[in-house]
Amino acid sequence: MGRKNEGKTETIKSRRAPVYIPDMKTKEKWQELAKKRGKSLSGFMLDAVEFYVEQIESNRLEKARDIEKIERNTEELQKELEKLRKLVSGLEYELNLCRKNSESTKKVAVESIDSELISVLKKGPISTEEILTHLGIRMDDAEGKANVARQLHLLLDTGFIRYLGKVWIWVE
Repeated sequence: MGRKNEGKTETIKSRRAPVYIPDMKTKEKWQELAKKRGKSLSGFMLDAVEFYVEQIESNRLEKARDIEKIERNTEELQKELEKLRKLVSGLEYELNLCRKNSESTKKVAVESIDSELISVLKKGPISTEEILTHLGIRMDDAEGKANVARQLHLLLDTGFIRYLGKVWIWVE
């Protein structure tokens, strides 16, 4: 008649995994911790390994969730970037139209200005009174003065001249 627990002993032997603890100090420390928890040393070590495996799995799942979140954010950012690129492209198109219109406006402005006024302004800083004198406009000629003022302001608005308090200067 065989022993009653012979099958159980074989099962236990097949599940055995020898572990070599680095030194006696560590073994004693682990035995003390196991004792405080009401466990055997092998039970304590098994719990520690299980805890470690759970942490690895938990970290892996957390990293997988983080990767999914990053992928979603990346997708959203790529869509936003594409929208912004289209917006920039549209704005660049509008800016080029404005530039073309501005150049046309400047050309029309200069064409409507008295060429003698332009040549007087290009000579250097000059006061309004000196401009009127060069153009032969008397101080009591309100219409002549208004015409020169209109032309000066048109040149000023289109960026061809600047007014520095007392004198006008040609910019372009």
